[in-house]
Amino acid sequence: MPATDYLPRHLAHAFSRLGKAGEGIKGIIALSGNPEYVSYWDDFLGTRGGTWPASTPYAATVGTGTEVIGITQARNGTMTLTTGATDGNTAGQGFGLNWSGDDGFYFIARVMVDRIMACKFEVGMSDAVNDDGAVLDKSATPPTFTATDCGLFCYDTTDNTLLTFMSNGGTTDGDADAVTSLGPFTVTLASPGVFTKTDHGLSAQEPVVFATTGALPTGLTAGTIYYVIAAGLTANNFRVSATAPSVSGGDGAAVNTSVSQSGIHTMTKATPVRANEYMLVEVVGRGPTDTTGDTVLGFLNGQLVGSGNITGATALTPWFYCETLASADLPPTTMRLTVDYWGCIGPRTPGWGSAV
Repeated sequence: MPATDYLPRHLAHAFSRLGKAGEGIKGIIALSGNPEYVSYWDDFLGTRGGTWPASTPYAATVGTGTEVIGITQARNGTMTLTTGATDGNTAGQGFGLNWSGDDGFYFIARVMVDRIMACKFEVGMSDAVNDDGAVLDKSATPPTFTATDCGLFCYDTTDNTLLTFMSNGGTTDGDADAVTSLGPFTVTLASPGVFTKTDHGLSAQEPVVFATTGALPTGLTAGTIYYVIAAGLTANNFRVSATAPSVSGGDGAAVNTSVSQSGIHTMTKATPVRANEYMLVEVVGRGPTDTTGDTVLGFLNGQLVGSGNITGATALTPWFYCETLASADLPPTTMRLTVDYWGCIGPRTPGWGSAV
């Protein structure tokens, strides 16, 4: 079915997020051709729309192996990026328009992936339209990038199972995981440790992170990602494993807790990435802020995840990318990223609408 969160309604909030109060309606006006703004969107329901010529093709396709980019412009139309079936195969798609952080922009996309194990994907704004991926190493401290400038969401199971908003190009890079605070919990000293949190709402295989004002029991480390397991899972209780769930083995071994503990323990859970379930990604460039770079913010399903800097003068374009990764648990197979719609809008300046 067509998306219920169809693009124009969200564009009504675009410029309020840029900090320009009262200008939200201009997002809608831009869709009607207001010359003050440049907008472009594709909902894959028919001819592409916006102030950019409808006949313009997608300008950049990158990938290894036998990647397939498919655009179905019909009722329930989508764009799909499918990798080859060999480990390390990729598929990437950029649209060659020039949006600038110096002037401010708003990007939105509704996307889903068909797998969440042994894979990587990126969605957002990047200048790396000719590279295989904007993020080079998500697990590095700090992360490293192929892109000179970008503001995007990245998921990479060689790092963890968290979706992360990342930026590169300014003084302060963005590197914020999409998590939700669940508040305090208690845990027994037992084998396995049993965690108690009334109506915790957790599901098996969801990643959680613990913190404390004192000391966690032996067996737990603050800031480390653990995974809820199915064994012992009730409305108010759960157990965790330090090992990510696998295709062949399912849940990892439960963590044992011992010795002693003190203080108030709290936990957060990751905003889950689920196979074949749409996510709404928004990236907002706020325009020039200072000499250290322009601020860019990332929203997932309407919630602010994080912010960072980009170099505002760089030409950025909407960017979609996926990669299948090596895994002992998952035999070589394809990965598919599906785009239900995407759109981008910003003030008109000289050079906008030119290929990057």
